[in-house]
Amino acid sequence: IQNGSNVDIFFSVGSFGKDNQLSGAFNTFLAKANSDDPDYKQVQSLVSALSGSITYTTGNDHRLFQITGALVDKKAACEGYAKALKAACDELSIPCVLITGTMADGRGNWENHMWNYVQIGSEWYIVDATNDKGTGDLILFGTEDALPVLGNKTYEEVYLTISAFTLPDAAAERYD
Repeated sequence: IQNGSNVDIFFSVGSFGKDNQLSGAFNTFLAKANSDDPDYKQVQSLVSALSGSITYTTGNDHRLFQITGALVDKKAACEGYAKALKAACDELSIPCVLITGTMADGRGNWENHMWNYVQIGSEWYIVDATNDKGTGDLILFGTEDALPVLGNKTYEEVYLTISAFTLPDAAAERYD
């Protein structure tokens, strides 16, 4: 749905069509978030489930870049992680967007990457399920947080957003 210069992409279980395997995997993944918990807890549970069950993989298989790779095959590139989180947040009515850009790899190289912004209350926070690796460090962090997992650098030193659309401003500090 396009709204002015912003574009929102929504996923729903219904959009999986007749893919019963994906539908079942998505429902199992969605069950990791307790609907009675506050939004931030649900997001934390989902990212922990992703980073604890998926092997980061690159290659030419298109499934690595889709929800199917992440949730059914348990192998995905960053795009698969980010899309799986987006689909779950949409189903839980937690505002979430996909962010594309590049990320510094620690050796001075910039690599293509996809991650999410998730809205908790009135603030948007950064979530990088691919690189979280179960630490919880890259869940709901802010632009000014210098994190050990990022080599004690801030978001703006490590991530470069590439978007033709207006993105929400992320919070400066981690969600508490």
